[in-house]
Amino acid sequence: MNIPWLQKLQQFQPDDSAPAWSPLTYPDEKGFQKRIEGMIERVAEQGFRQRTKSRSRCPDTDKPVLTDALKGDTIASPYTGKLYTQGYTGHFGPRERNENGQITRYGGDPLKNDLPPALATLLLNPEDPEALRYLSQPGSMRQQYHFAAKNWARFYPILADVMGERWQREFAELVAVYKETQKPSDGKRDRGQWVGPPHTLVGEPGMLLGGNIANGGTENHKIMWRTSCLVYAQHFAEDAVISGHPIAEAKVLVSEMIRDFVQRLFRMGNGEYDSCTYYPHSIEGFLNLYDFSRDRELKELGHIALDYFLVTSGLKIIDGAPAGAQKRGFLPRTEQSEFESMLWAWINDTGRDVSQTVVPIHQITSLYRPNRVILNIMRKKISLPFECFMRRPSYHMDNPNCFQESFYCSTSFGLGNVAQTMIDNPTQQVVWSLVAKGKKGPLSFGGGQPQFLSPYGHSPYTQTIQRRSVLILATGQTAPMPAEKLTNEQAQRYRVAQRHLELLTVPAKSATEEEFRAFFDKAARSAASWLFVPKDLCLLHEGGRAFIEAHKTLIAVHSLTGTFDLLQPPENPPDGDNNAANGLFRFFDRYAVLVSSGNFSGYVLEAAEKSDYATLDNFAAAVKDATGLSTIDFDVHGRVAYHSLKGDRIELTYDPTGLRAAGAINGKPIDYDNWADGAVYESPYVRIKDGIMSITDGIEGYKMDFTGDRAVFEPI
Repeated sequence: MNIPWLQKLQQFQPDDSAPAWSPLTYPDEKGFQKRIEGMIERVAEQGFRQRTKSRSRCPDTDKPVLTDALKGDTIASPYTGKLYTQGYTGHFGPRERNENGQITRYGGDPLKNDLPPALATLLLNPEDPEALRYLSQPGSMRQQYHFAAKNWARFYPILADVMGERWQREFAELVAVYKETQKPSDGKRDRGQWVGPPHTLVGEPGMLLGGNIANGGTENHKIMWRTSCLVYAQHFAEDAVISGHPIAEAKVLVSEMIRDFVQRLFRMGNGEYDSCTYYPHSIEGFLNLYDFSRDRELKELGHIALDYFLVTSGLKIIDGAPAGAQKRGFLPRTEQSEFESMLWAWINDTGRDVSQTVVPIHQITSLYRPNRVILNIMRKKISLPFECFMRRPSYHMDNPNCFQESFYCSTSFGLGNVAQTMIDNPTQQVVWSLVAKGKKGPLSFGGGQPQFLSPYGHSPYTQTIQRRSVLILATGQTAPMPAEKLTNEQAQRYRVAQRHLELLTVPAKSATEEEFRAFFDKAARSAASWLFVPKDLCLLHEGGRAFIEAHKTLIAVHSLTGTFDLLQPPENPPDGDNNAANGLFRFFDRYAVLVSSGNFSGYVLEAAEKSDYATLDNFAAAVKDATGLSTIDFDVHGRVAYHSLKGDRIELTYDPTGLRAAGAINGKPIDYDNWADGAVYESPYVRIKDGIMSITDGIEGYKMDFTGDRAVFEPI
């Protein structure tokens, strides 16, 4: 059976003569095809259906049994034939069945992970009976919670004809009545909390991306729902209904939501910026819109959104991974993230072993490519180093310039931070990070007051200031509450950070497990600043200084308290099972930790290219000779000044009543209110301000003017 979309993918041809903004100018199509060769098979090999099987154990042998039974059904052991009653069916197991024996509801959100392999299986064999049977269950077709909807919106335009007219009719009938009043968790919870106004594919008119602030969904959730709605609206019959709305009405309502979101990107940026966790899902939603829109304007909106997501995050890609600050993300880890897999397929720039990489099915089957200019920026085929300054909005994009971000990109590393004005999902906030190219993939550094015992997360006690390749980080106690009315920023701090931090003694390597456990029980509330250093790097620790060699990057770290303790795992750690169970030493598998302790604590970190110094010893000598650190007033008033290798004077004054430090760069006070001269992005390669985005690689460029109802493209 021929699948027309696969034929269309095979016929894709780049065009060097197309306008600079066109995806047809992507210059590495042969390389991309080589990288995704065999990927449909690899996605299919991930398997489907097993997670939705009911789980039990044979009462005679205790061996696992997988069936389609509901709770309370009588089943026979496949091992001994003994009859017994099915109990809890498992998180994703069957919950309800109709009179025809079909499963009408599963637990959780299984099609988040099951649908891509099932789609890939049918691309390889459109007659695969297990995939056809599973995806014809009403319990599968009714799943339109955001992840599943985004997957169905890829599946439907490609394979609806394979499934047949009856299936299409039944699928559309379920989409017509779709709404969620509870969150079907894809984690450990069996059912999520009630969400108030039901979640639907259309959403709530008048709200950002159709979702209210309280429980209308996260940014990526709403993008997936709304883009899926628009795909259905262009592929269902004209008399179809989507979540209770006539199809024409649904298209009008949701088109306006997407247009409003994209225009806000050009005025203030997005709330879930550079998230390595959630960008793949948002990007996949817009890939669906770009690939399957029959409406030219909707296709264009998908194109613009994809360009925005890729070029803005692409500024900060180092060794195939995001560096600097992130909203709702984490530092690069030893394993490749889904976002990194996606980036690798397009840009092919990572030191990781990619032999087991799985590229998302949405990307494999998409006709979108980052254009030639964007690819050069992502691959750093531009003049380096450069600085970038960004004004970040509130998460729901209702207030501009809530957070102020800096980023510095060099040949071998990227360093970035963001100044905070509120406590917002702090466990998923990367306040700052340094990412350096490694021999086997990116090397990531992070830290601060260890509230989350992690190299990322936003502790309200830590503040940072950055200038080019230098970061100053300071942690301090909260001052008594001011008598005058608190600012919004101060109210945020006093809401969560009135507790006094405790001074702790860092255990020696020879300490007992009990001593380590006692330390870690209190470490999250300790008066200290931690620096997480990737394991097994060359680290020279000399009292209040440390020098680190990270492949082609050299790093100097100065303690603001005059001393560093090196937190290392005990000589006799607990066995692996205990370690996995209690998580006490989980980060020692990846990091060494430098600790600066005190009521005021912190460090100055300065990075440089190894090629400029040849050896770590030469670098250390240059730092000792050419830099200067003044902490004479630090332990009382939290003031510090640093003279860098590049000749900059960076001053920080800790604010014990707020979340951002005051400071100055070369004598000029930091002005958060007028950050980036009012631009959303200010850099040599990407500039976004007042509804206009300009993109250049230094040789070729274009701009998109979205101050009107439609974006206008023109070369620059």
